[in-house]
Amino acid sequence: MLGTGKYSAKHGAQKTGLFGLPQRTATIIILATIVVCTLGSTLTPFVLYQQMNALAHSGLQHVNNAKADFKLVQSNPFDTNNIKAA
Repeated sequence: MLGTGKYSAKHGAQKTGLFGLPQRTATIIILATIVVCTLGSTLTPFVLYQQMNALAHSGLQHVNNAKADFKLVQSNPFDTNNIKAA
């Protein structure tokens, strides 16, 4: 007889999915993993850009400071304090 068994669909038998978990739970876990991986892969380049941008600004500031120091040396080439600063 069909449908009279212990595990018929009428009596709430659940389909099992990944690792024996209910199919709905397995689907939610897989979707959550995909979302986390997607967010992680889009945030990484942004963080790297921020770090490189800060490094570039720092380097530019050093160049501007050296430029100012060498202008001082050019205006007074025998001042040892300006030469040491440059």
